[in-house]
Amino acid sequence: MPSIYTCGEALIDLVPDLVGDSRCYRPAPGGCPYNSAIAAARAGAEVFFVGDISTDFFGDMLVRRLTNNGVHCDLVRRSDRPTTLAFVDLQSGEARYAFYDAGSANVNLQPPLAGSIGGDGDILLVGSISLIGMPAADRIARFAVDCAPHMALAVDPNVRANMIVDRDVWQQRIDNLFAEASIVRLSDEDLAVIRPDASASEFAAGLLDHRASLVVVTRGRNGSEVFTRNHHLEVAAPQVAVSDTVGAGDTLIGSLLAWLVTHGLSSRTALSAIDQDMLRDMMGFATCAAALNCARCGCNPPFQSEIQAFRDDAGRH
Repeated sequence: MPSIYTCGEALIDLVPDLVGDSRCYRPAPGGCPYNSAIAAARAGAEVFFVGDISTDFFGDMLVRRLTNNGVHCDLVRRSDRPTTLAFVDLQSGEARYAFYDAGSANVNLQPPLAGSIGGDGDILLVGSISLIGMPAADRIARFAVDCAPHMALAVDPNVRANMIVDRDVWQQRIDNLFAEASIVRLSDEDLAVIRPDASASEFAAGLLDHRASLVVVTRGRNGSEVFTRNHHLEVAAPQVAVSDTVGAGDTLIGSLLAWLVTHGLSSRTALSAIDQDMLRDMMGFATCAAALNCARCGCNPPFQSEIQAFRDDAGRH
């Protein structure tokens, strides 16, 4: 079975909690590529995490959770730089973040040589804050572009607008990745930053005219849309009692990529031939995974068996 590689940040989310009457913050491993790696592994894929992780005790937590979930750490480089911290605010109902990233292992991430990983059918996923901070951002972007000729590139920008210092430089980096990507996933909020004057269909059409085969635009509780050159589907969000939305998008893209590799549809040739029934099954799997994650506290993606049980139960009602 082909493999999934996720490249980018691994960090600690500091999630608000109560101990007695005192407000505190509970550390939880996170980061978009990191969360997506765990989501994909739990959904049945073979996954490698590519990134720098600190040798501090937070870094030990991060590596331990990867290995405990079956994610391969052969391509993890341990660094004596500190772990990025992200304080999470959930008071508005949607997760907001304050990042402390200066001088971190993530900002100084050094990917391996592009030719040393992957092949036809494998997928490389990049995105989020690791595409903002220098010098890692340019390194990751070059690595991804160099990998794109021999494996499918997936891009999930997961925009954090408050962290972007030079908007023009960041936008050009994202546009260069979009031009090489086979798969793009972004939220409607991401789209409003990246292409404020474009609808989801206009944005997707621009990508599909080039290299992309699959574009997914998510809208939280309002569902999602998926576009290929030949098909367009609108998908409702499964109904659950939401605990919070931390890691929902990461779970969706990780589970979606897992579905592709486990169904033998992850090569660029296969991606271009996906039909409407396949799209419906893929999105059903991925959106159920994201919904189950939202029913839990923090990013805690479901396992493949849990997703299937949820879908089976929904089909009986």
